[in-house]
Amino acid sequence: MQGEIKVEIEGDLMVVSLHGTSYRAIYFKSPLEPKLIQAPNLTVSKDGSMTQKEFEAIAWKAATAKARELRWIV
Repeated sequence: MQGEIKVEIEGDLMVVSLHGTSYRAIYFKSPLEPKLIQAPNLTVSKDGSMTQKEFEAIAWKAATAKARELRWIV
């Protein structure tokens, strides 16, 4: 496996990153409905450890799990 996935809450934002890379995705809770939205500023690594699509899938899974834990979504 690549590095460790880290999920941090920064105010109303959730930041998911992959330790040891520059991969980073930011999510926020929709103000209108209980769903998570990915901000358009995804940062991807050029180190070739994984594709952008692979990181997006891992980050989304980690973000939704954390959002459920925080009761941002059901």
